[in-house]
Amino acid sequence: VRALAESKELSLLEGLDLGGNRILDGVTSIANSPVFSNLRHLSLFSCYFGHQDLNALANSLYLKKLQSLNISDNPLQANGAQVIA
Repeated sequence: VRALAESKELSLLEGLDLGGNRILDGVTSIANSPVFSNLRHLSLFSCYFGHQDLNALANSLYLKKLQSLNISDNPLQANGAQVIA
């Protein structure tokens, strides 16, 4: 995922589905990458990330255009929905 986050060729990408992949700290790489600033749809279904990565998504300076985010089936704490809201 870090290699994707550094790939300038993906800067026009509007949708990214990484569902079902154990990407762990890759979520933070996505959140902190200007390459993904045009993303409108991001699926991280069952990627096994936690609360810290969710905070990175919620506070990302680059994911402002997101219209849909699938974070289902991840080991998030009960207050996870509050963090992302």
